[in-house]
Amino acid sequence: MIPKTRRRPEGRLAEGVRLDAALADAERAARASPLDPITLSYRAREDLEFLEFMARLGLMIADRPGDVDLHRRMGDQAAESGRPVLAAQSSRAALELDPNCRGALDGLAALRREAGP
Repeated sequence: MIPKTRRRPEGRLAEGVRLDAALADAERAARASPLDPITLSYRAREDLEFLEFMARLGLMIADRPGDVDLHRRMGDQAAESGRPVLAAQSSRAALELDPNCRGALDGLAALRREAGP
């Protein structure tokens, strides 16, 4: 039989000190955050709603890959939600299907303006 090794009290004390330090760091970060817990929960809900909407759009695009409007809508929604890379990809996909898609052209122009020089 292998004897069980017992932790020394100093080990538990050291773990407790590390845990206390980690909790104190988390508490300081929470206080320093400009967002309160309610705002954070709303943001999390908005993110979830965005992901659900984008998943539905993605399924629709998979069913109708040639639908310019679906690609443009995905680009618009991504831009509104602060996801410029996805917005640009979706707008470019719409332009591949219809080089004159006004919504996609406008969306890419707005993204370039926001990105700056």
